Amino acid sequence: MTLRMGRKLAELLMHVAPTPLAEEWLTRIVKRATPGTFPVVLALVFATQGLSERQAFAAHQYGVATMMLSAALRLMKISYLDGQAILREVNTLADNVYRSSAAAAVEDMSAFAPLADILAAIHVKSRVRMFMN
Repeated sequence: MTLRMGRKLAELLMHVAPTPLAEEWLTRIVKRATPGTFPVVLALVFATQGLSERQAFAAHQYGVATMMLSAALRLMKISYLDGQAILREVNTLADNVYRSSAAAAVEDMSAFAPLADILAAIHVKSRVRMFMN
């Protein structure tokens, strides 16, 4: 999925705001000279658009929050109005989270989400899935 999303994002970048670097990167993806993963292409988008670190963080945070809320709208009894209220509340936290993340060293960063890996493995091997990948 990260390869497919990376390629689609590179194609979108070339369609909306083409640059020589984006063109070169998409060519490499198409020729399979690079895998073109989503995080790398996202960084390319931010860099070619001249976004600051803070702006890139805000764009990414908003995208993740919107994706999670969209899934919640499909899975739970939650109205789109409640979703917007949650999104607004989450966005008020972004600046403090950015400052905390920006001040962290690599040694401070970690992730531990074994349940996410287990659920992803079950999802991929399931005969019927709610979301196709």
